[in-house]
Amino acid sequence: MGFFGSADVSKKREFCTAATFRMVVSLIAFSKIQRYLTEDKNKVKGSKKMSKYASNYEDVTTYTLDLKDEQRLQQLQKECVFMWTTRAGEPVGVTQSFIEINGHIWMTAAEQRARIHAVRRDPRTCVCITSTGTEMGEGKTVTYKGTTIVHPKEDRKIKDMFYRTFAEKRYGDQGPEYVEQMIDYIDSPNRVVLEFIPGKKITHDRDKMEAATAPLETPSS
Repeated sequence: MGFFGSADVSKKREFCTAATFRMVVSLIAFSKIQRYLTEDKNKVKGSKKMSKYASNYEDVTTYTLDLKDEQRLQQLQKECVFMWTTRAGEPVGVTQSFIEINGHIWMTAAEQRARIHAVRRDPRTCVCITSTGTEMGEGKTVTYKGTTIVHPKEDRKIKDMFYRTFAEKRYGDQGPEYVEQMIDYIDSPNRVVLEFIPGKKITHDRDKMEAATAPLETPSS
């Protein structure tokens, strides 16, 4: 019988058969795992391709205005919406002219206007500026929550600085004589200067939102 007996040979055959079976099972399992990983990888690639488009408009917080566009908007726009609250806690807002100086929004109004009394009582205010009407087109906005200082009407230094800067920005293209005329008009005894100091801001850039919108499918005829 040789070195191995018949019983030993039988056991050896059983061992080889079992080992072969385990190897085959392992190869099959490895093949399935590899195929699964490949399919999963392709799914991830496909999802990344689709991720450039938003599925809806519920979250628009990523479509913010770049700082350079925000600063440009402040320089180009001539009007803003200035908002405050009444004594009864009711919100009120008006559209009025403004200029930006060192990041602050400057405005003016006659001292007897209701907004002056309201702001002196509660300086917590809000300003909204939109790109509509400027060379930037529509769809770019910034809203600031902040506080407003009502400068004393006796503060000649503030008045001189604001009136000239305002008139030159708004009417400088019409010549120096017109600028001086406008300064005379707005520099009245009971007029005060408002300085809005921005705090938290909310910005929006519609161009970014449109870039994240999947092209609309043309209806089939």
